[in-house]
Amino acid sequence: MSEITWDLNQLTEGPAWRGAVDGFTDEWIYGWVLSASEPQQPIELEISLFGEPVLTTVSTIFREDIAGLLKRPVRAGFSVPLRDMTQPAAQRLLDHLRKAGPGEARIADILRIEIRGTGLALPFSSNLAGIDRGLLQRIVTRRANGVPKREEDLLRQRGRLLESTLDNAPASAPVMVLAFYRSQFYPYALHDGWYGRDTTDWADVAAARPLFDGHAQPRLPGNGGFYDLRVDAVQQSQIAIAKDHGLSGFCYDYHWAAGQARMTLPIDRHVTQDYDFGFCLCWANEGRLRAPSGEDGETVSPHAHSYSDDNDFIRSCLKYFRSPRYISIDDAPLLLIRGISSLKSPPETIRRWREIMRNEGFPDLHVCIVETEPDMNPHDYGGDSSCQYPPVGLAATAGEQSEPGMAPGWQGDIQDYADAVQGEISRPAAGHMRFRTAMPGWDDTPRYGLRGTVFTGARPELFGLWMRHLAAEARDQLPEGQRFVFVRSWNDWASGACLEPDRQSGTQALTAMRDALTPKALALAPLRPPPDGQPDPLAETRRCVESLIAANRALDALVARRGRGFWGGDASVFVPVAAPLMKVERQTGQPTGIDMLNGHPVRTGTDLPVARWQGLAMRGWFLIGGRGAATAMIALRDTEAPERRYVAAIHNREDRPDVVAALSLDSGAKDCGFTLNASFKDVPAGRYEVEFLIPDPYRPKHALAVCPDIVLLVG
Repeated sequence: MSEITWDLNQLTEGPAWRGAVDGFTDEWIYGWVLSASEPQQPIELEISLFGEPVLTTVSTIFREDIAGLLKRPVRAGFSVPLRDMTQPAAQRLLDHLRKAGPGEARIADILRIEIRGTGLALPFSSNLAGIDRGLLQRIVTRRANGVPKREEDLLRQRGRLLESTLDNAPASAPVMVLAFYRSQFYPYALHDGWYGRDTTDWADVAAARPLFDGHAQPRLPGNGGFYDLRVDAVQQSQIAIAKDHGLSGFCYDYHWAAGQARMTLPIDRHVTQDYDFGFCLCWANEGRLRAPSGEDGETVSPHAHSYSDDNDFIRSCLKYFRSPRYISIDDAPLLLIRGISSLKSPPETIRRWREIMRNEGFPDLHVCIVETEPDMNPHDYGGDSSCQYPPVGLAATAGEQSEPGMAPGWQGDIQDYADAVQGEISRPAAGHMRFRTAMPGWDDTPRYGLRGTVFTGARPELFGLWMRHLAAEARDQLPEGQRFVFVRSWNDWASGACLEPDRQSGTQALTAMRDALTPKALALAPLRPPPDGQPDPLAETRRCVESLIAANRALDALVARRGRGFWGGDASVFVPVAAPLMKVERQTGQPTGIDMLNGHPVRTGTDLPVARWQGLAMRGWFLIGGRGAATAMIALRDTEAPERRYVAAIHNREDRPDVVAALSLDSGAKDCGFTLNASFKDVPAGRYEVEFLIPDPYRPKHALAVCPDIVLLVG
């Protein structure tokens, strides 16, 4: 066995492989590798520690430094976390570490990374020296003890990474996510007077029953069970889970009317216990409550507003505003109001509140109007911003109202969750500061029975997509320090809108949210800067990662701008094109690259099997004459009958700054990328060569073809 050497100035001579290990910490191994003959080919690697094979990985990460030297956008980088090793491998490695004992060890004595099937090992970058065996042993011990990718460890790691940004300055999360929090989970005397003795939301949750086939009721809480908020440990556990999954705080419902606050136990405890977690208040001021038990269907108005009473309300909030955990915007406490129109002259009331706040030593009050009606403008009420409150105002379409097995007497509403997500992704920006809100689901039949509203098809991955879009929009459109995204809700169990783990799906919604919130932190995890004064070989790589993150945001924006479906709205269909209708002229020497095909890296020059039912999902780029093309198609050319082609339109073009940077192109080539989702409905089984077609602007029925050297076996 031997190490490879690398020289990127000459690929036609010398060794067949180039690469190096750039970093090895107690948690990550990263570097780069490529084939001199096929630089864009993904390379499989085998990683050994103390001679024990523990991990495998593939080079699929774009490296701007390597691409700049090669003058082509190669994806030569790899990054693999040690936590991905199997438990048996970790146990074997732990034996070696225990025998070696604590202390510093040379990287070369521990780590070996080979190119699969060659016996060749990657050399180490000059900046790598040693690693602390004690640090390595701690993470290996967790895996060896059977703790597979514990969420707690991942999130603590993320927290450590967020403690330093690329310039080594203290960092804060780019977006703060706040979850609405209901406090109706313990008996309360005044609450009992309206709803019945010892009544909490759990009564509705436990009594729920399915009202049609596939209706997932009752939806029951997970390991926490039917908890009672009078138990301190309940709230402590909720905050721990929320923090671990990326939440920045709770927005507590604050029930205050006629000079009295009610059900404030969790808010008061948050302040007195000084929980290390943000919070703010949402005044639940809808103005009307359900009638006392036994008066079914009636409502009464419990409180008539006056300036005096509303001034008393803001004074009741001061003790919370003064908490160091209270969330502020430019040092002005953030106060949400639900039911703003019930106030006596809202603009005048809010003006008085601001005056009281200044007299109490606060610079101002940030009033956020909860959109309990569609398209509410906060400036009409004297407020500063608004906050969505789904499902109010969602652009969903009604689903089939007569589901199979529907319970007799159904008077409710059934809507499609996927349509709601699609509508929210396509929603244009408001003309004022608006905080967007997502909901993991909605089913309020536990509360309203046959008159309830159900959003069918809610899945964690769709909720994650919704959150990812809202987080990207907040970063792009809201000022720093004001980038809030809300979730409805943390624990609205009777409405089927809760992040808390349930018995059916556990923490899937929380995990989807967490993964959507911190793409930057996760992407930069293996790219931490070296200590001051040491060389930084990964500076260009970090800039590349920032570029890729920006590209993801651009793709989200593209989906929103087009207002089309996110899985099939832009799908194409391959159709046969008779040879007389299109004369194709192949262009040689035109650069092209396929990054992914049906979710896998592409190895050019080989036959790639693709199932007809699966269709074709492809991402890549191509140039013709050094530029991109606004109109393009993809063709499948039958290798048995070369005059036969099946052609599909490429709808989605994409900016590719990585290609422009690697090839030193001008800005006219930036839109050379594409994404494609196409169906093989009319394509018979066979062997097809892939071509990218661009209409010839000067000759009708002519097309120029760029060939990426890919052959598909469709069957």
